[in-house]
Amino acid sequence: MATAAAEQIEVYQLFEAVDYFSDLIHGSPEFREKLRSLIQERGLNFDGNLEKLGETCWGSYYKALMKLTAYLPSVCGALYFMGKHASRTDEKHMALKVQWAITDEFPFALLLMRNVLGATNEFSLALDRDDLDAENCMVLLHNSKKRLLVMRDEGWPSFLKELDQLCREGDMSMPDMGERFIPRLRLSYPESEGMTNLEHYHTDVYVQVINNQLREVDKRFSKESLELVCLASCLNPVNLFGAFDKDKLIEFARFYPSEFPDTVLVKLDLQLQAFIKDVRSDARFSEMNALSDLSVKMAETGKNTIYPLVYLLLKLALILPGTAATVKTGSSTMKFVDSTMIKEPCNQWTSDCLLMYLERDIFESITNDAVIASL
Repeated sequence: MATAAAEQIEVYQLFEAVDYFSDLIHGSPEFREKLRSLIQERGLNFDGNLEKLGETCWGSYYKALMKLTAYLPSVCGALYFMGKHASRTDEKHMALKVQWAITDEFPFALLLMRNVLGATNEFSLALDRDDLDAENCMVLLHNSKKRLLVMRDEGWPSFLKELDQLCREGDMSMPDMGERFIPRLRLSYPESEGMTNLEHYHTDVYVQVINNQLREVDKRFSKESLELVCLASCLNPVNLFGAFDKDKLIEFARFYPSEFPDTVLVKLDLQLQAFIKDVRSDARFSEMNALSDLSVKMAETGKNTIYPLVYLLLKLALILPGTAATVKTGSSTMKFVDSTMIKEPCNQWTSDCLLMYLERDIFESITNDAVIASL
């Protein structure tokens, strides 16, 4: 979502400035201490838990924008201090780099992206959980789209009021929406001649950024992908397979006719009936909270060979969040698969399944002799 928004130049410059700020606050104890003192002088509590961007999921950008908005006057003061009085030349240059990145459009883009990412934050957090609740995710997705639409169609007046307050607090200039728009780089906006600030900021930035987000949501979270995730969640082992639904799992398998032709679906039906009775009576399967837990336990107990079709269905469900057409990629770009590979002992298994499934055409062209020769 953040990547889609960054296609807009103002948003790209914002994220560039946020990246510089993140580097500075983690690389300069002097800046960090000055920022802390200025924040406390304003009667606010300094949140020292400022994650370095990229070390967590995409939500780290939302957290950074939230904190940067709250601390903006103090951040500007600390940057000015470092640019004048930093004890180390490299840290002074870092502070100046951040200042140069904070353009006239910075407060506008900062507030806009804070609100846009905030509209989808609950949905993102739900997707980042291992025990993915598909039905709740669908509700949250609907609510996120509704919030974005309301923001686009009705939120402009209230946004301007927030922007005016933010600019006053940060001692930054608020663009006069009635004046002619003067681009920072004139060659970048040849079509802007005669355009007002209102036309540029409202139509070309505010509405365009929100529309980009809505298009990204529709692209990443198609009706089919949502249906697949919802059906696959019926195999989730949480609460002793409380969401288990044999008929829905059969329906899920029908999306993969090459793996589950009609003759195999009959066998899958029987295996699912035997499987659910088996695992619900087996204490080893009682403390699991995610599909990845189930895959490990089935391999450890040998049930992957007892119920091979169920295990194949599970592999497809695990791979599902890593494909380009599903909801997981839209929010965290395969974080589900990445975190599974880091936290679970089945990392190589997950990696092999993902690679071989996504590149099946290539693997089908490789002969057994070639594989043996490479060993």
